Amino acid sequence: MENLAAWCDYNPQQKIVIEYKAWEPRAHILLPTIGHCLTIVNEINRPNLGINIDMGHALMMKENLAESISLCCRYGKLFHTHWNDNWKLFDDDVIVGTVHLWETLEALFWLEEWGYDGWFGLDLFPYREDPAQAVAESIRNLYFGYELLDRVPREELRQAMQSSDAIQIARLMRRMLGGQ
Repeated sequence: MENLAAWCDYNPQQKIVIEYKAWEPRAHILLPTIGHCLTIVNEINRPNLGINIDMGHALMMKENLAESISLCCRYGKLFHTHWNDNWKLFDDDVIVGTVHLWETLEALFWLEEWGYDGWFGLDLFPYREDPAQAVAESIRNLYFGYELLDRVPREELRQAMQSSDAIQIARLMRRMLGGQ
């Protein structure tokens, strides 16, 4: 923590971003969750120190993406996002929204609600796919996520979430996909 603080103080104009991850095959990870990361960032308490949420890393730890985003935004500490998807077992880095579509949509919704205007980075590792096509599809899926969200007025989404009305939420989800 002392070294991170010194690094922040060395150039206060430079943003420094911590990315948490559950594990790495050849290294020991000290910050596996959003909670660990926010604790350190808030304790160091420098305006140029923030967090990068890698969606795949959050999924690996069984975090709720929207909740992790909201926690960071609440404290003004979400400096960057890495987009990908996985099966929650390994850092697969597959095309955005192909495994966890609804979690991706909810994450996009809350980024918009919090007024996030930072970077949307891609962190992909296409094992079998053409890398350029995997990147292009991920970008298309992010835009498509906003397209799906735009099919329902935001106020209807907010009301359904605030009321925890599962029936209304199911109806809104179906409307997003073009159903009745």
